[in-house]
Amino acid sequence: YGLEMLSKTLIKFGVTGFYVGTWASPIANLRNCYAQLYRYLSKTKTQPGAKLLGGLLEGSFINPRMAGAQNPDYVLEFCTDSFDRIEDKGTIKLANVAPDFGRPSYELTEYLAGKGVVVGAGHSNATCEQIVEATRAGLKYFIHLTNGPTGGSYKPFHGGGAIEAVLKSDELYAEQILDGYHVNPAYVRDILKRKGVDRIIGVTDCLFAAGSDIKQFTSGGVCGVLSESGEYFEVVDVPNTLFSSNLTTDCGFANLLN
Repeated sequence: YGLEMLSKTLIKFGVTGFYVGTWASPIANLRNCYAQLYRYLSKTKTQPGAKLLGGLLEGSFINPRMAGAQNPDYVLEFCTDSFDRIEDKGTIKLANVAPDFGRPSYELTEYLAGKGVVVGAGHSNATCEQIVEATRAGLKYFIHLTNGPTGGSYKPFHGGGAIEAVLKSDELYAEQILDGYHVNPAYVRDILKRKGVDRIIGVTDCLFAAGSDIKQFTSGGVCGVLSESGEYFEVVDVPNTLFSSNLTTDCGFANLLN
């Protein structure tokens, strides 16, 4: 199983538990992924390394205009039926629901939170008011704060943008990609001061290619290539659009400390 190989590899970088993630993809592909994950977890009581905790649904319920390297053609309608068509066994433990679309976003957030799914928001251009409403519905954290596909506004209308909402919130956790490229380290330090270490989640934003010999790949219909520095992947022929990081967790933690 590839999942067992992943478990063995991740433990080498200090990872003790992990969620496998999917991004914007056709529903049939997502359903197949989570069905396989369910079968594996049902019959496998222990893993050889890091513990597999479940799935992360990241790209299916995002703002298409803030898709970043994900394929906006595969963003789904924000409704409970869309989620139930993907998975109904409780395998998905984390899900990204952008608050940008008002009532449909809030209702989906509340539905997932009621099922025990931890709901985050990312790839979003939501207003502060929308973030506040989503938090009331069950939103717990913001995905990849200050990275490219995050909206912000310094005007007073609607309370400001997503970045301002998260920085002001005492309830929401904020993810920070710690490779030094997705987010300037100076801003990471500023956000640490603003949110406090208890409300920061450090992440790598790495994909399957991280730490391997892979230099180019295609996923979700989008082609990525390793940068000249070897530190991150970028979208082919789309300047300044990052695909993912090449960071491992141990190095990310060292970056956070330093």
